[in-house]
Amino acid sequence: MGNLKEYLRKRQLNRYSYKGKTALRPIAGLRTATILLDVTRTPHLLEFRDSLHDWFFRQGVRASFYYLDFRKPNKNQLLYSTPAETIFLKNLSWYTRMPDLKKCNAGILRPCDLFVSFVSTESYPLLFLSAAVPASFKIGAVSDADYPYDLIIPSSDPDEMLACLKDILSKIS
Repeated sequence: MGNLKEYLRKRQLNRYSYKGKTALRPIAGLRTATILLDVTRTPHLLEFRDSLHDWFFRQGVRASFYYLDFRKPNKNQLLYSTPAETIFLKNLSWYTRMPDLKKCNAGILRPCDLFVSFVSTESYPLLFLSAAVPASFKIGAVSDADYPYDLIIPSSDPDEMLACLKDILSKIS
């Protein structure tokens, strides 16, 4: 069964991967950014998102935020985002773990200038999303060669990754 799953995953990646060219661009040329956050691994998520939004706003970049929330469902569970912005465990295919494209097409798969993933855990949903997002420059935290990032900031701490991201983007302005 594992070979069939890997075969289906490779076909999905080939079919839905962004085929355009990516290149390093100065922040002055960026207009839109798609940010992917992990609800379970980002401490103080709301404050982090707000500081990130403010920083991009000061740079003249419109940031859109999306979330991976793979917690087990619970009635008393606090939701940090709207369901339209979040990919839950229930939104994944039971076999290949591919995110539901009807849900993804709503926003995360819109063309953007910059895609930044603050998710530091390797998973097929993250691999699929990072490959499928039509962005001209992609930044991520996973240093596996399979992930299609143009720039890798290998850090499990989102605050540390954000400080490095700000430093790099300000230097290439």
